[in-house]
Amino acid sequence: MPSQCLCIDLDNTLLVQAKNVSCEHRGLRHLELVTLKTATAIYEFYSINTQAMKKIFAALLNNNVKIVFVTSSRYDTSILKALEDLYELTRGSLLECLYINKSSKFYKPKIRKGSIIKAAQEDGFIPIDAEIFLLDNDDKHLKDAAAHGINPIKAAGYPDDESELCNDYLYELLIKIKLSVSFSITDPAHRSMKRFRMS
Repeated sequence: MPSQCLCIDLDNTLLVQAKNVSCEHRGLRHLELVTLKTATAIYEFYSINTQAMKKIFAALLNNNVKIVFVTSSRYDTSILKALEDLYELTRGSLLECLYINKSSKFYKPKIRKGSIIKAAQEDGFIPIDAEIFLLDNDDKHLKDAAAHGINPIKAAGYPDDESELCNDYLYELLIKIKLSVSFSITDPAHRSMKRFRMS
C-alpha cells in the first residue's frame, strides 16, 4: 500500500495574520486569536478550526502520514515548534517534517505549489510512490497540484474574495486520507454545530 503525504499551506489555511482579519470575521467561533513565538518574531494570528486541527494532526502522526508544510511566506522553521504548542503535539513531532518556504531550495518565484512539491519528491524528500494531497486555500495552487497528480483539498475555513466560508473541507480531508477522528465545529452559515466522525 502506497504511503500518504499531506502537504499543508499555512497562511489562510491554518492561520490568518490578525492584522488581515476584518472586524466582521473576528467574531467567527472557529477563529481563535493566538500568539505564536518563533526564533525571530512574535506573531498574532487567528488560528482556523484549532480544536479540529489538533485532532487531525494527532491522527496524521499516529497513522504515519508524512506531513510537508509548503508556504509562500518567510516564517523560519521554528514556526513548526510554535505549531506543536498550538496543537498540543509531542515536542519534536513536527520538527522532522519537510518545511518549504521562500528560503527553501525548492521555492521559486511564480512557481506554483504542485511544481514545488513534485520537485521535493524528485529529490527524495517525499516517497516516490506516495499518494500526495495538498490542503490550501488558493485555487491556483490547487489547480497546479491537480495537474501534477496531487489530490487537491480546498481549505475554506477563512473566506476570501473568491470563496465563501465552508468548513466541510475538514470532512473531505478525513475521507480522502481515511483518518479516524471525531470533532464538532460551528457551521457559520447556520450558526449550528456540525459533528464529524470518521472511523
